[in-house]
Amino acid sequence: MTSYDPTFLDEFKSQITEYINKEKTRRRKKFLYVPTLFSNDSATDIANLKIAFEVRQRQMIEGDIGQIILGSAPGFINLKQGHVTKCDVMNEDGTILIEVKNKWNTCNSDSTSKVLDKLALYKRENPNAECIWGIINPKKIVEGFDETIIHHGVEIKKIQGLKLFSKIFTHSGNDYSQEAIKFVKEEISKY
Repeated sequence: MTSYDPTFLDEFKSQITEYINKEKTRRRKKFLYVPTLFSNDSATDIANLKIAFEVRQRQMIEGDIGQIILGSAPGFINLKQGHVTKCDVMNEDGTILIEVKNKWNTCNSDSTSKVLDKLALYKRENPNAECIWGIINPKKIVEGFDETIIHHGVEIKKIQGLKLFSKIFTHSGNDYSQEAIKFVKEEISKY
């Protein structure tokens, strides 16, 4: 382990702050109550539906920001839509490719197969690359866990939770993941 570098996350923090500030000013859908056949239309139910709507809006931001966070880590790139790999994040030299999912339950069997297909294609073309199916929020928040999946004859890693962040935010033997997560939480809480 080398000495701690207090400047390691400076550019990351700047990018995340800029992104969250853009989110604050982005036009959002307004809550619109639409009665249903079986709704009771009470003021309490309507108020609860509005709260649920606002929570979903915030959760969508959290889902969107996961890819931004990982792609803004020093040495990594947010690939955005339209990249030839059809994946989300890559390190600068192309030796790590990540397909990011926000939650453990966002993949059914069809979408899981598509995720693995994209990663396997890249792995076959780049045998020395590490291809990762990264899940930000696993079913149970733990230190993180991973598994190796063999798909179409190549190795894909499934890394989840804190272990995913630790992998991406470790530099020169120092793990900056907790500092990065804390910073993002503080910035989102200002929202």
